[in-house]
Amino acid sequence: MKAGGGPLRLSDLGLTTSEHGNSNKIQFFGLAVRVDRDETKTCKWLITRKGIEFLKGDIAVDKRVWTLSVDGDVTVIDREGSVFVHQVDSELQWRADYAREASERARTA
Repeated sequence: MKAGGGPLRLSDLGLTTSEHGNSNKIQFFGLAVRVDRDETKTCKWLITRKGIEFLKGDIAVDKRVWTLSVDGDVTVIDREGSVFVHQVDSELQWRADYAREASERARTA
């Protein structure tokens, strides 16, 4: 799998059951969108510009959203607070970060 290569199926990411279930919720925060539903009813997901900006720590997103489902259509009906990525996952790293750490570990080993 190539980073930055476009939409991906969640099943291709090796997620746990919990991660897979939670990943559907990120659409309500505007961090990803579903695209390309195929004949098997699986769909691909694409990270949004807002999602990228959030992961880079440039913007905050809603801390909580409340949704309402009517006939299978889900609508966000309320929002509360805001949160930056470092408040959600203090261990989030970009490729440059973990590459640097791996090099440092290799030098000290």
